Amino acid sequence: MAKENKANANMANGNKAIGSKANGNKDGNNKANQNKPNQNKAKTGNKKANAKRNPPNARLVSLISLGVILVLILCTALLAFNGFGQGRLVHYMQPWHKAIGLGLDLRGGVSAVYQAKQLEGEAGNTALPIDQAVDMLRNRLAEQGIAEAAVSALGEDRIRVEMPGTLADEALLDTVFTRALFEVKDPDGNTMVESKHIQSVRVVSNTNQVGGKYVEFTLTPEGKQLYADGTKANVGKTLSIELDGQALSSLSVDAAVTSGKIYLGNGVMAEAQANSLASMIRLGALPLELERTEMAEVSATLGAEAAGKIVTALLIALALIAAFMLVRYRVFGAVAVIALAIYSLLVLFLLAVFGAQLSLPGVVGIAISLCLVADGNVLLLERHREDAKGGRAARNKLQSAYVGVRPAILDASIVAIIVALVLLQFGTGAIRGLALTLVIGVATSLFTVMFISRWLLKLIADIGAGNRQSNVG
Repeated sequence: MAKENKANANMANGNKAIGSKANGNKDGNNKANQNKPNQNKAKTGNKKANAKRNPPNARLVSLISLGVILVLILCTALLAFNGFGQGRLVHYMQPWHKAIGLGLDLRGGVSAVYQAKQLEGEAGNTALPIDQAVDMLRNRLAEQGIAEAAVSALGEDRIRVEMPGTLADEALLDTVFTRALFEVKDPDGNTMVESKHIQSVRVVSNTNQVGGKYVEFTLTPEGKQLYADGTKANVGKTLSIELDGQALSSLSVDAAVTSGKIYLGNGVMAEAQANSLASMIRLGALPLELERTEMAEVSATLGAEAAGKIVTALLIALALIAAFMLVRYRVFGAVAVIALAIYSLLVLFLLAVFGAQLSLPGVVGIAISLCLVADGNVLLLERHREDAKGGRAARNKLQSAYVGVRPAILDASIVAIIVALVLLQFGTGAIRGLALTLVIGVATSLFTVMFISRWLLKLIADIGAGNRQSNVG
C-alpha cells in the first residue's frame, strides 16, 4: 500500500510538471503573440519613415530629371559640333572645334623677323632695349588672342616671331609690331601728353548709337596736370590726337579740361577697331622702331596628321575610362560616364570662350585634368562601395562617401591649380597654353566631381538602383 501511495504521489507530481510546462508554453505563446503586434508596428513605422524620406513620386521625378539631363547632353553635343545659324536675336555660334585654334606645332603658321632701330634723338645709346621690346610684344600678341606665339631676340638688334596663322596675317603682325606712340599735340605741333602719361584705357559703348564705341583714356596725375594746362592755353583751338605721327582724330577745345580724361572715336568707332586701338595703347609704346625684313610660312612641326591622331587618342582614352567605370561600378559607373561627358562638353565650351589655341603642351594639360576627374570619381565610388558593405541606406552611403573623399579631391585640385597659375603668370608661348588648359581642365574637373557626380548619384539613389549591392559593383 505504501508503495502504491508513493507511486501515485510520483504520478501526481509528474502531471503537475507537465501542467507547469504546458502553462509555460502557453505563457510563451501569449508573450510571442503580444510581441507580434509590436513587431508589426515597428515594421509599419519603418515603412512610414522610408516613405517619408522617399516620397512615392521621388522615383518618377528622379527618372524624369535623369532623362532631361541625357537629352540636354545630346543637344549640347550637337550644337558643339555643328554650331547654329545667325538671326536677329541669336548670333552665329561657330562649332567649338573651329572656335578653338591649333598651335604652331599642330597647324603650322608664319615666321617673321624684324630689324630693331634706335629712336630718333637716342642715337648716342649703344644698347637697344631688345628684351623689354620682346616682353611688350608677347603681351600685345596675348591681347590679340595669340598667346601661343613665340617671340625671341635674334642677337642684339633683331626680333623673331612665330605664330599660328598664314601670310594673310601680315597686317595683324605689322599692327602689333608698330611702336604705338600715342600723342596729343597743340596747333604748333608740340606734344602735350603722350603714352607714358596714360594710366588706363577702356572701350566704352555709345548709348545713343547701337554698336558705336569710343575709347576713354585716363591720365596719370602728371598727365592730368599737363593736359589741363595745355587745354587752358589753347581754348578755341583744335588739338591733334596722333598714333605714331599719324592723325587719329582732332579735338576742339571749348574750355580747360581738368577731368584727366581724353575721349577718342566720338561714339561711332567699330568695336573691333576700338578694342585693337585700346589694347595697343594700353600696353605702352615700344622703346624702339621695328621694320619687318623677312616673312615666311612654316609647316606644323609635329606633322599635318598630328591633330587628328591626338583627337583620336583622347577619344580612345575616354572610351576606355568609360568601359572601366561601367565594368567596375555598374550602375554608378554609368553615372561616372555621364559626368565625364558633361566634363568634356564644359571643357570644350570654356576653351572656345577663352579663345584657346591648342598645342601639344595644351593637350597635355587636358590629359592631366582628365586624369583628375576620373580619379575623383573613382575615389567617390570606391568609398561608396565600402559603405555599401556596411549596410547603410543609399543616401546615407552617398553622404558618407562624399564627406570622406572631399579633402583629398580638394587638395589635389588646389595644388594643380596653383602650379598652373604660376606657369600662366611667368610662362611664355606654349607654356602659357599648357597653363591655360590646365586651369580650365582642373577647375572643371573639380566642379564635375564635387557637384555634378554627387547630384547624379543622388538621383540614382532616389530611383532605387543603388539599394542593391549587385548594382554598386
